[in-house]
Amino acid sequence: MAKKQTGEVRISLFWKILLAILIVGIPPLLLISYNSSTAIKRTGDTAQAVAATELDNKSIEALYIRANQTVSEVEELLDLAVQDIHYASLLSPSLKAYLPFYESRTSELWYATGSPDAPDENRTQMPVYREMTYIDANGQEVIRIVDGALVPVSELRNVADPSNTTYKTETYFSETKDLLENEIYVSPVMAWHVTTSAQPAKAEDATTSQFAYVNYEAVIRFAAPVYSDGKFAGMVVLSMDYRHIMEKTSHIYPVTDEVVWSDYASGNYAYMLDYEGWVITHPLLTILRGLDESGNLLPTWTKDTISETLPFNMLTSDIKEEAIEISSAILAGNEGSIQSVNLEGALKADVYVPIRFFYGVYKENGIFGGIVMSQNIQNVEKAGEISK
Repeated sequence: MAKKQTGEVRISLFWKILLAILIVGIPPLLLISYNSSTAIKRTGDTAQAVAATELDNKSIEALYIRANQTVSEVEELLDLAVQDIHYASLLSPSLKAYLPFYESRTSELWYATGSPDAPDENRTQMPVYREMTYIDANGQEVIRIVDGALVPVSELRNVADPSNTTYKTETYFSETKDLLENEIYVSPVMAWHVTTSAQPAKAEDATTSQFAYVNYEAVIRFAAPVYSDGKFAGMVVLSMDYRHIMEKTSHIYPVTDEVVWSDYASGNYAYMLDYEGWVITHPLLTILRGLDESGNLLPTWTKDTISETLPFNMLTSDIKEEAIEISSAILAGNEGSIQSVNLEGALKADVYVPIRFFYGVYKENGIFGGIVMSQNIQNVEKAGEISK
């Protein structure tokens, strides 16, 4: 009986010691396990967040690359026009010399056709210049080619009087006449606003804008004085079909895709502003810089006059603070990025880059305007969300 009791005591003592060890050892093990698990999760979350941020940054970086590429294309087109006007000023002012030059300058337009219910598209080679004109020392047009056709003598104008110009208030004759040899004049974008009867392109919204684009009429005038024996003898004027500039932004669907017309409501598009803050390319033709039927620049819409029947000046309108920030930065020669919301309520990331140009009305600060590349913020963050 004594041996049995001793065995029972030993067994009981073993379990007591084991229980004591478990009581003392398990909590630290649980704590270590918890801390390790928490640390692993925290490290994983941090890694995911860093990865997502880096992917979002890559999306913004891609927008910068596309915006700078587009800026380079616009600057190249403007520089080619400068070279062309210098060359044209050396040509003999005759139809024989002018017409081959005029016909040699073409570029493609890509535009929507059909209707919203049956959309289609087309690509056509079009003259880069709507007009080429020689004007004598008194302001009288001597040769004028418009859309490839010679204007009859009976329809030639004396443009020394601005009221005789196409847009009724243009001063390109007097301003070019005052230039030295080898200097040139370059105008702002000249266009009737799409709400006026003088503008062939009728547009009321984004849907009608894409179908009106093919008929949209706007020009930038490049003019150079012609001297003979040191005296002013006249001038040559090349009027660029502004749609060739619009082509550089109208088809962008960030970051690399192209479409026949950008979708404003989606928040994925590009637009351009000029040296005064006016919007000059945009999926909505209604907000582009434009003139009334008297040739006067229409005012921008504001909080008190919100209307898509008026053009939009990003610098002077009080509608959107971010528009003022973007335009101010561009006209100061800076690039950057910002988040904004368009009129359709799309939250988007905007990347903006200035366009450099040093001639005509743009000479003072060397800025033609700027490109703004917009991408829906959900698209920008999509890569990051997938990473998470």
